Amino acid sequence: MITVTGLNKTFASKVGGVPVLRDVSFEVRDNEFVSILGPSGCGKTTLLRILAGLVDHDGGSIQVEGKEVSGPGPDRAVVFQHFSLLPWMSVLDNIGFGLRLRGVPKAMWSKQALQLAQLVGLQGFENFFPRQLSGGMQQRVGLARALAVEPAILLMDEPFAALDEQTRLLMQEELLRITQEAHKTIVFVTHSMEEALLLSDRVLLLTGHPGVVQEYLEVPFDRPRDRSITTSLEFQRLREHLWEQLRRTQTRDAVDSSDVVA
Repeated sequence: MITVTGLNKTFASKVGGVPVLRDVSFEVRDNEFVSILGPSGCGKTTLLRILAGLVDHDGGSIQVEGKEVSGPGPDRAVVFQHFSLLPWMSVLDNIGFGLRLRGVPKAMWSKQALQLAQLVGLQGFENFFPRQLSGGMQQRVGLARALAVEPAILLMDEPFAALDEQTRLLMQEELLRITQEAHKTIVFVTHSMEEALLLSDRVLLLTGHPGVVQEYLEVPFDRPRDRSITTSLEFQRLREHLWEQLRRTQTRDAVDSSDVVA
């Protein structure tokens, strides 16, 4: 379980501190899929990087299974928006890279990498290089690489944002399938209300400037889950609810900004 309590983060600037997150508190249960949703600049990516131990926080507490997070750890892996694959390595070598760094023998990491390549739908492309792959296929490699180190928690920072719409829809469906098989705790940053509702068990909605928890929404759809839920009246109701909350937040932020300018 992830427990975040009273989290604060301020970035330094030439004109003083810029608050990014303020008094953020929430929990993520084991094997739960939680999306972080909010307007641009509300601190979604910063929050994810703090969970990963890549960025320090100024106040509050982050615990994973009761232990305070003080830096990166083997219990957490990150899938970034940009693929960050090593261009001189094949698909299998990229997937197994983290295992190699841990000193896992080649016979073991190559076998696991091959299994993961099949899991994410890359069978037949194991010996291809990143330049020979589409964007969606490269993101599959990134996902398999994260899964290879067997983290308990997968942290995903808008992993499908750089993909075209058709590929993004396919990757959403693939992620539904993979998470059903892999049984991971996932925290997923997105700008898309539809994506959050399709994939998540709960949606953490942040306000903007600084990011404050506005709502922690339960998503009532059973698993296994597929895209057919997006046509339901309940899905549309929840989408409209999220949009209304986001619209109010962004309207309020715009008014506050105009007051500052005035």
